[in-house]
Amino acid sequence: MKSYFGYVLFAEHLADIAGATIERYFRGDIRAEYKNSPSPIVTIADREVEEKLREEIEFEDSDSGIIGEEFGERKSKNGYTWVIDPIDGTIAFSCGKPVFATLIALMKDGIPLIGIIDQPITKERWVGVSGNTTMLNEEPVKSSTLTDLSKAKLSTTSPGMFTDPMSAAFFKELQNRVHITSFGGDAYQYGLCASGHIDIVVEKGLNLYDWAALVPVLKGSGAVITDWNGEELTNSSKGDVLVTGNQNLHEQVLQIIRQAAL
Repeated sequence: MKSYFGYVLFAEHLADIAGATIERYFRGDIRAEYKNSPSPIVTIADREVEEKLREEIEFEDSDSGIIGEEFGERKSKNGYTWVIDPIDGTIAFSCGKPVFATLIALMKDGIPLIGIIDQPITKERWVGVSGNTTMLNEEPVKSSTLTDLSKAKLSTTSPGMFTDPMSAAFFKELQNRVHITSFGGDAYQYGLCASGHIDIVVEKGLNLYDWAALVPVLKGSGAVITDWNGEELTNSSKGDVLVTGNQNLHEQVLQIIRQAAL
C-alpha cells in the first residue's frame, strides 16, 4: 500500500470479493458444519471468503498482519493488521436471514483506523475511516440523538449472552427502562445504529474480529462505542461492548451497569 487512501480502496476491494462469494452461497448449499465453540456453526462460505481475502492481502500487502476468525493470525511486519470476520452472523446466514455482515478492519498498532460493515444481499456498505464521517453507500450517516431512555430502541443478537447474575440483572433492568428490544442483529445492527435506526446495542463476549471494524464506523457516525466500563476497546478487552447513539444516552446505560455490579 502506498497511501492511507489506498488502504481504504483496498478494504472496499476486499469487501467486493467477500460479497461476490457470499451471494453465490446465500440460501444455497452452504455445507454447514456444527462445532461446540466459539461459534456453533461454520459454512463453506465462511472459509472460502476468508481464504480469498487472505490471499489478496498476502499478494497486495504482504507486510501487514492478518487476524481472521477461521484461520488465526499472521504477524505484522509494519504495525498494520487486517482483521477479518468473513460472515459475522453465520447462524443468521445459515437460516437465510440477511442480517449477517462481512467485517473488515485495518488496525495500526492495535488501533482500528478503517472499518467496513458490508451486507452483500441488501447491498448496504458502511465505511468508517478514523477522523472522517461514516458513509453508507457513499452517503454520510448520523447516529441517533435521542436522549430519553424510555423511548429508546435496544438491540442485541441474543438474550443468551447475558447469563451470569450481573449481566442478567443489567440486561433485565435495561429492557425495563427502554421502549422496545430487538433480537437477532449480529453485525448488521451496528450499521443500523450508525444510521440512527437503533439507539442502543449491548453485547457480551465479543472477539477482536467481532468489534474491530465497528469502531471507525460508529465513531464516524457520532455514536459512542466502549466496553462496559466506559473504556476504549483494546486487544485486552473482555469483549463486552456498549454502543449508543450519543454520549448522554451512553452515560445513562453505564449507570445501569454500575448499579447492577453493586
